[in-house]
Amino acid sequence: MKLYAYNTETMEVLAIANGETNEECESKMDAAGYPGGEEIGWTYSPAFGAVDGLIETEDAEEIE
Repeated sequence: MKLYAYNTETMEVLAIANGETNEECESKMDAAGYPGGEEIGWTYSPAFGAVDGLIETEDAEEIE
C-alpha cells in the first residue's frame, strides 16, 4: 500500500511511503520527516486529476 504526504496549500505530493500496513507506512512517513498536520496532509487515496485531488510531481520522495 502507499501513503501520500502532500502540501496542504498546493496539493502537490511531497513523498510516498510504501508498506504492508497503515502503521508501517505512517511510521516510515514520520521517520522521514513528513508528519501529518496543518501544512502536510496524508492520504491513501490521492484522487489524481479530480477536483481537489493531489498533483503528482517528479520531485516526490519515494520511501521504501
